[in-house]
Amino acid sequence: MEAIKFSPEHDELSPEGETGRARLLETILTVSPDLHFVLDEELRFICVSRSGLELFGRSEEELIGRHWRETGLPAEVMEGHEREVRSVLNTAAVLRGQTWYPASAGARVFDYVISAVTDRQGKATAAVVSWRDVTGQKLALAELERSNTEHMAALAPALQLEKMAAIGQLAAGVAHEINNPVAFIASNLTTLDKYLERLTAFVAAQSERLAQLGCQARNELEEMRRSLRIDYILGDCRHLVAESQEGVERVRGIVRDLKSFSRSDGADPERIDLNGCLESTINIAWNELKYKATLKREYGELPPVVCHPQQLGQVFLNLLVNAAHAIESHGEITVTTRAQDGSVFVSVADTGCGIPPDKLQRIFEPFYTTKEAGKGTGLGLSISSDIVKKHGGEIAVESEQGKGTVFTVRLPTDPSGEAEAP
Repeated sequence: MEAIKFSPEHDELSPEGETGRARLLETILTVSPDLHFVLDEELRFICVSRSGLELFGRSEEELIGRHWRETGLPAEVMEGHEREVRSVLNTAAVLRGQTWYPASAGARVFDYVISAVTDRQGKATAAVVSWRDVTGQKLALAELERSNTEHMAALAPALQLEKMAAIGQLAAGVAHEINNPVAFIASNLTTLDKYLERLTAFVAAQSERLAQLGCQARNELEEMRRSLRIDYILGDCRHLVAESQEGVERVRGIVRDLKSFSRSDGADPERIDLNGCLESTINIAWNELKYKATLKREYGELPPVVCHPQQLGQVFLNLLVNAAHAIESHGEITVTTRAQDGSVFVSVADTGCGIPPDKLQRIFEPFYTTKEAGKGTGLGLSISSDIVKKHGGEIAVESEQGKGTVFTVRLPTDPSGEAEAP
């Protein structure tokens, strides 16, 4: 770095002159709002700016000529600087970073620059350390982040409602499009079943007539019947039609569950069978579950629960999908329900990777996620917790890394204590 140049008429201020250097340094250290201090090769203070004396709470006599360890300055701050100053003195590099200082009015945050002072031969003889107070900026940024988090948390339920409304519209359209072909497939299968009954009756009558024919003709027809496997085909067709009709009913059930899950809740809660609500949700989530886990159902006998079923369906869907995502290859998910002391309990347990203890306390915070970037919004468990609380219940979690996680939802059977079935 080149030395500062001065015009001839201001030569008396030139740093090349001892008087000029001293006056410049004194002026800078006095008026600069930033904090500056200079350490020599032995890490002793050569000079300290006025703002530095005020922050450190020391006089010049207590600092100048002393090693920083002799001044009582906090080691947790200065030890890091010691390593950096030694590096700067060895390499003549410029280092930048951020530090803090435990001032009486509260900890202050500083951006700092450490640069070397060199002699005419280019050897580093001292290090200048400059601190700029950025506490106000940090506090403003933290306040902005907090405000933004609160704002997004307030928007999250509205965004979720909007998303669910969009899903409901999509589900209604899909259901309409699926129901039309399903209806005529079901109708055709019913007609085909009747046709098979008539064909079976005709073949049976034909067999009786064959007995009256000549031996050669009867043998030829019976051989053809065996070779074409007519009896097997008639029997198998009945099974195929029955299985197809069962498949049609399953499609109808899925569409019905999707419509029920996605429609907006009414103003009034309903009295429902929570086990049935879980089954509908499992049907919706089945594509996420079937490739990752074996699903075990351990349903207890439950009293009716007064609730908004679509909202609880959203909670259970989130827990089931999270359980599937926690399993890397293939594992087990167990859904358990039970009733006790006026409440019902729903547990979703998985044999997945588990949640680290340091993250377990934060999983219900808005926008906090343990998933990889791009794979989670951090809203699912937060919204689920809010829904459960609005129903007068609570949601708890237990987890062990490498063994799995259990989420348990407790719901009162009647949050109001006096609700009637709709």
